[in-house]
Amino acid sequence: MKKVVVLAVAVLAILMLSVFAANALVKADINENDAAGKSYAAFTPEGKPGALAVAWILGPPTSYDITLHIKNLAAGKKIRFVELNPLLAEAGGGKELIIDAGGVFNVVAPSGGSATVLYPTDTALPGAMVEFTGFDYNEVASFSLDPDTFDDPAYGATVSEMQGCLIKVWFEDGQTAGIGILTPHPAGHQVAVVVPMGR
Repeated sequence: MKKVVVLAVAVLAILMLSVFAANALVKADINENDAAGKSYAAFTPEGKPGALAVAWILGPPTSYDITLHIKNLAAGKKIRFVELNPLLAEAGGGKELIIDAGGVFNVVAPSGGSATVLYPTDTALPGAMVEFTGFDYNEVASFSLDPDTFDDPAYGATVSEMQGCLIKVWFEDGQTAGIGILTPHPAGHQVAVVVPMGR
């Protein structure tokens, strides 16, 4: 009986250690954990006449799931690069946002195309850029982000704190580019209409 109790205690100790070890492997950053496996109600953003693209991050404003969706609205043109720059966005306390090293994940390429994260990869940077191929008119692509602050690499940015992020888009023709700024949508999302940049 004594051996059975000792064996049971040993098995319990091993199980407890394995659970602790598994939990230690989960990154403490809420943006990365919250974006995993989420699905939301359909949202159809509207562009405006002359818009090249529209970008959005689904709400609610308090959500930690920062996934940027972008739709190509330029007939006959293919999107090549998409950049998100948090220059005008602010975290709580007026702190500047930065994208964590490896902070672009869950990348979904357009149908029949591909997507490559250009930055950030090995170090945190004030922005993120993804390169696409085959990103045709009326198609949608997306990627999740882990925005932090300069002094807190585990900061949990919310959708509302993405207000003011600049969205820049370059097209394959080498002549077309546009810019938009994420602004609040009545449904709690952040939406940017990307319009041609003045030359």
